[in-house]
Amino acid sequence: MKRLFIGSVFLALPAVSQAADLYSAPPAYESGYSGAVSSDDFNWTSFYLGGHLGWAWDEADYALDSTGMWGTAGDQATIDSNGFVGGGQFGFWYQRENDNLVYGADVSGSWTDLGGSVASPSSDTWSAETDWYLLAQARLGFAVGRWLLFGQGGYAGGQGTASATDGVISVSDDQWHNGWTAGGGVSYKVTPAVSLGTEYNYVDLGSRSYSLMGDSATIDHQSHVVKGTINIHFGGN
Repeated sequence: MKRLFIGSVFLALPAVSQAADLYSAPPAYESGYSGAVSSDDFNWTSFYLGGHLGWAWDEADYALDSTGMWGTAGDQATIDSNGFVGGGQFGFWYQRENDNLVYGADVSGSWTDLGGSVASPSSDTWSAETDWYLLAQARLGFAVGRWLLFGQGGYAGGQGTASATDGVISVSDDQWHNGWTAGGGVSYKVTPAVSLGTEYNYVDLGSRSYSLMGDSATIDHQSHVVKGTINIHFGGN
């Protein structure tokens, strides 16, 4: 009986093998939907307009140029301050197809809350303020999909105010400073039309001479500025 069963199994094997060869599995179902967004779908070429908020730290070197009511020529003091910055910006980015490098330019204006006072060597009070910044910068970035890392630098201008008082008499003067800036930042495209970012700038406004009721003082401003940005993009994807 065993021999008959084993013989039957061996006789059936060729038939099973032939049936397996005739069978083919159905094609796998492929969905056209993918939840992930391809990094190739994002190109930074666009014009943009936006706003920013942040914080700045300023150092003003105050030096008296003449001897008079506010002290002796050569008297010096350093005035440190920090405060809010906020404003707007506009510019553009250009990214070639199949290239991670992104080129751009940006112009921004910021109102600042920077200012402080210090006791002078002659016991008067000297004050220095930075009222607002104007930055015009060239930019070079490296893009990976939605992310853009960039460096920037160019012209920096700022409106400054200097004042002095002895408690009875007070004088002040306003001057425009011309200098330079350098920094960098990172941006992220939340949608093809909206990006969020953060930036840092070192700002050297250079020195200007202020007139203080017959005396003159030279003030030199250097600042560190950190700000968050939001931009609306026109064009690109």
